[in-house]
Amino acid sequence: MSRQKVKDLVEEVLKDSSLPVKHYGLIKNETILREIEKNKKDSGLLCEICDDEVFYPILKELQNKYNIKLFHEKLTKDINVFLAGRPGEKNIRAAEALGYAFTHLKSFYRKAKEQKATIVALPAPERGYVFSVKLKEGSYVIKRYENVVNEPKIAKIASDIGVGPKIEEMGRGWFVEEFIPGNALEYQKNTRVKDVAQSLGKIVGLLHNQGIIYHDSFERHLYINNKKPILIDYGSAFFGIKVYIDIWRIQGYRDTKYFWGHFNKAYFKYKYKASL
Repeated sequence: MSRQKVKDLVEEVLKDSSLPVKHYGLIKNETILREIEKNKKDSGLLCEICDDEVFYPILKELQNKYNIKLFHEKLTKDINVFLAGRPGEKNIRAAEALGYAFTHLKSFYRKAKEQKATIVALPAPERGYVFSVKLKEGSYVIKRYENVVNEPKIAKIASDIGVGPKIEEMGRGWFVEEFIPGNALEYQKNTRVKDVAQSLGKIVGLLHNQGIIYHDSFERHLYINNKKPILIDYGSAFFGIKVYIDIWRIQGYRDTKYFWGHFNKAYFKYKYKASL
């Protein structure tokens, strides 16, 4: 199926559908058309954007009108996916998204299939869905990259230096990381100021040592457990030298001399270390 054929089909569906007019401009994007054509397999389409809120309705209408098969859907037969809070109610939409993810995470898919794992889907605005998977060897999270340019590299670096979750497998568009138990900092009201300051100082110092600016809420993503602090979610992170961006975010959390005394001590100690 040529790119022009795909474009013609999409535009025909758009004209006959009730989808918003804004989709016209989006679907004409050459990158998207190139992606659709590149991922075709046999008579069907293997499309990376099948679980996207914008393009999913378009692809479903194409599928229904022209009997186009989305290649990843065959995997949904082996997967039991439930929405969080609705046990026993299989969610087809989430299963289709996960089916596509598993086409790029084949090693982890084999493990989940062998153990007949039950997978819980949590809607996430930036990623579509985040999937929680419990296996014999531990619990994991499957995520779609929020930023395909920086996140794969930064998440791997954070894992290697010990400040982020361990990466189990990385694939095109998706990755698997260890599940971090407990509550994020914003829900830990009784955590000592000294512990928070030292944890943030260590993590931010190590990230800045690697040239990484986190550029997100530390309160929502920092986990302090008995072993070591862990910072999750690197979708907003980027490589740069503007360290003040992270410092400003921390100032909004705690702005006391006591806090900054412990933070600075840990920050400058770990800024010149390779890992925790």
